[in-house]
Amino acid sequence: MLFRADTTALDYLPEGDKFTNEELKEAVGGEFHLVASDNGEQVFVVNNKYQTNSLPYNTQANYLYRRLVSGDLVLKGDVLLCHRELLEGTEALLHSENQAPEGLGSKKV
Repeated sequence: MLFRADTTALDYLPEGDKFTNEELKEAVGGEFHLVASDNGEQVFVVNNKYQTNSLPYNTQANYLYRRLVSGDLVLKGDVLLCHRELLEGTEALLHSENQAPEGLGSKKV
């Protein structure tokens, strides 16, 4: 599900079986980080500028983040929430720069 900062939400599925890096970039508007839920089943895909003031606060994504992750991030911009299996085996998990930085209350996928 893609949660837009303007409070709209829409189904967002990969064209194939798994998301590609390009599909993830398109969903969140640029380079991204992956933030896993505490149980590891769901993954938030967030724009890498999610902590800056240049993107608007995402009310829906933050609501879900607080329920699924015991971290302290504030999510901004458009945020994709998907099941981990839609990312496994794709380029997305092979590039460590696309994973949320350590020390920000997030978990690596």
